[in-house]
Amino acid sequence: MENVQRKIEETEYFKKSIRKISPETIEFIETAMQSLKREQTPRNSLYFRSPNNKFEIWIAKLPNKESNRGKSGGFRLVYFYVFQENYENLHLEWLEFRKNIGFKNERPKDKEKFQRYLKTLKSELMESLEVNFTCSW
Repeated sequence: MENVQRKIEETEYFKKSIRKISPETIEFIETAMQSLKREQTPRNSLYFRSPNNKFEIWIAKLPNKESNRGKSGGFRLVYFYVFQENYENLHLEWLEFRKNIGFKNERPKDKEKFQRYLKTLKSELMESLEVNFTCSW
């Protein structure tokens, strides 16, 4: 595997979403982002991979160090990679307390809102990166 450089960027939406979080927690999250890998784990799941692998959207479970509740009481981080030759841009997109986005049967409206947000992000990335679905077969 070739050496791939990584650049981490925070989107405006991410900057807005971290306003309600303590500086210590933000520092912890930023440290955790440095070690993110593109692999599925119980804490890290791939939401969408684009055709021709131009981008990927991931969702990570992060513990809330302030509440000592672990991943289940922590945050959900939405981030995406944009790939270029020998380069990957990691964009931190959105951070929210898990309790605010619903889980299993709780808070169905918030869960639906979160799913709409993910679909919108996917559509916007598809459009901005001009990913087309034409088949060559």
